[in-house]
Amino acid sequence: MSVTISIGLALSTEFTGCTVEEIMHHADMALYAAKEAGRNCVRVAQPSGIAKPVEEQPKETRALMP
Repeated sequence: MSVTISIGLALSTEFTGCTVEEIMHHADMALYAAKEAGRNCVRVAQPSGIAKPVEEQPKETRALMP
């Protein structure tokens, strides 16, 4: 049996003016996008509503992620 992990992130600096609940909702939607992308990956929520892979994030943002 193998174990995989799917992660959805929402950076608070990208969602200024949002409540904690709204940011959590964006992170949750990014998680579902990661699962739909085949699992075992990370997706970062964007204010546009489209979650992007970590590789498509600016270098400054990627440096903040493990």
